[in-house]
Amino acid sequence: MFTLKLVLLMLSHIIPGSDRAADPSVTNAIVVIANDPKVAMTPREFALMVTYDELESGAHEHPVSWSWDSAAGVSCGSLQLPCGFVKTASVVQQHYYWLRELRSAGLASLDSDPKRAAKREARAMKALEAAEAELR
Repeated sequence: MFTLKLVLLMLSHIIPGSDRAADPSVTNAIVVIANDPKVAMTPREFALMVTYDELESGAHEHPVSWSWDSAAGVSCGSLQLPCGFVKTASVVQQHYYWLRELRSAGLASLDSDPKRAAKREARAMKALEAAEAELR
């Protein structure tokens, strides 16, 4: 079971202290989707979602725009999805969309840099492993 405690522990292993700064709406959305029996999220998908939430926005629902695509109104929300979609979708819906994209087209559809995506995936799995070890 993917719990809020596991999400927060993962965040603290990705960037120390980020577990205290994350928006509850974002962390709760991850937990809702991760535990939806219709979704059957894998540990890899869970780890990637938590990691991308943190590295794209600091796990904030309304992050400060600093990248060109965010500043230009192209990407919005905690997962930096298309603004047109984010403006009409709840945080939970945004996370379902991100997972659907991951499953249908892989990280290439969510990250424009394959090398960065590979590094983030390794970082995600390492953070998940460390967080699960802490829970034992």
